[in-house]
Amino acid sequence: MDTSFPGTPFSCMQSLRHQLHQLIDRLPDANLLEVWPTLEGIYYDQYLLAAIDKTQRSLKPGDSLNPEEALQLLQNCRSVPQAAQVGGY
Repeated sequence: MDTSFPGTPFSCMQSLRHQLHQLIDRLPDANLLEVWPTLEGIYYDQYLLAAIDKTQRSLKPGDSLNPEEALQLLQNCRSVPQAAQVGGY
């Protein structure tokens, strides 16, 4: 995952990374078990947000549906008989 932030000096990022490591190193082992789900969640949130951002930058007109189009598509799918949805088998 890209850890760079536009406009943020590299030395600042290294300092923050170092501070985060220090905080984790100072936690007692018992607290690591309590903190881990939060840290893991933050990591995956950032990973997911980066993937969403990358996708949004590559979208072209017509690649996605607006909310009204999505609801209309869902309503149309519900009105189609089940057999027709799976190819009539």
